[in-house]
Amino acid sequence: MNIIVLLAGRSSRFKKYYNTPKHLIDIKKKTMIRAAVESIKIKATYIFVVLENKFIRETVKEINKLKVKKKNI
Repeated sequence: MNIIVLLAGRSSRFKKYYNTPKHLIDIKKKTMIRAAVESIKIKATYIFVVLENKFIRETVKEINKLKVKKKNI
C-alpha cells in the first residue's frame, strides 16, 4: 500500500504566527508531520509531496527522521 502525504501548501493562515511551514511546527515536542505520520499507524510506503521553498532542507531532514518506508519519485 502507498500513502501519499502532501506537504505542498503555503501555510498562509499560519504565516502570521510562525516563520516555518505548518508541517514543521512543533506540537508537544513533535513536528506536525511526525505526529500525523505516527498517528496513521499503517505499515506502508509513504510518498511525500513537498513544495520546494526555503525550508526544503529542513523538511527533507524531518522526513528522513521518520521511521517509515519512503519512496522517492
